[in-house]
Amino acid sequence: MQYDTVREFTSEQLDISASTIQGSAVGPASYGINAADLFTVTDGNLTFKYADDTYIVIPAANVSSVCRTGQC
Repeated sequence: MQYDTVREFTSEQLDISASTIQGSAVGPASYGINAADLFTVTDGNLTFKYADDTYIVIPAANVSSVCRTGQC
């Protein structure tokens, strides 16, 4: 189970069904392939990439952009 907490907000717990073992030889290459094409589709949302981390920042003004897929 995985969840995140930011300030006083905690996400729901979800099962993790896939991952790359930390320290594996496949990890860096896999990240490069998967993260290279990441971009935001809504103006104002930001993507930050550093080493093997990727962050997508969605300002409160754009929170409705999270639910565009109808899965919310």
